[in-house]
Formats: sequence, C-alpha cells, structure tokens
Amino acid sequence: MKIYDEIDGVLSGLNIPFFDTMPSFAEDEEPELYVVYSLYETPDLYGGGNIVSTKYSVTVNVIGGNVRDVDEMHEKVKRLLIESGFVYVGGRHLIDPDFPTMYRRALDFNFYD
Repeated sequence: MKIYDEIDGVLSGLNIPFFDTMPSFAEDEEPELYVVYSLYETPDLYGGGNIVSTKYSVTVNVIGGNVRDVDEMHEKVKRLLIESGFVYVGGRHLIDPDFPTMYRRALDFNFYD
C-alpha cells in the first residue's frame, strides 16, 4: 500500500485542486479553494527485528479566500478521511501571516499500515 495513493484517492473526490507539497502559484493563478497535505511516518510495531506496522501522521490543509467555503470543505475532508479509515486527532483554524488574504484549516490524522 502506498500512503500517497491512499490520500490522493480520497482527495480526488473533492473536485478541487490538491497537492502533496505547498505549490508556488503564478500571480493571480492561485485557486480560490485547494488542499495541501504533508505526512511523516513512525514505526508502530516491531516483530522479529522488523517493522511490522507503520503509523502515518497526515496533516491536511484546506486553504481558500472565502471562510465559508473553507469551513465547508474542512468538514467534507474530515468526513471523507474518517470514512476511509483515517483517525482524526485534531485541527487548527488559522490565518497564516504568509498568506494574509487566505483562510486555512489544518486537520491532523493518523493512518496505520
């Protein structure tokens, strides 16, 4: 199983752009609403000196210029990932000083392989 394929499969159902790294947009080409995710992994279970299970910590950022659209997509992303076996562990509501005209909702999940 490839974790990126798992996440991309869920996010592709949103019908908005999504990225696995923060993209650089040309001036006036940033989408009005999009998702950026990142992840890291840690061993979850060892057996016989080998990693038997891996825990993936996934952060999904919903970014947009309209707070209502961002909040609605935040709830949709959370629901879809939970339905797909991701464990919701919390989130943050942010206005990023690097992007002062955009709203951001960061959702954190765990996924076990």
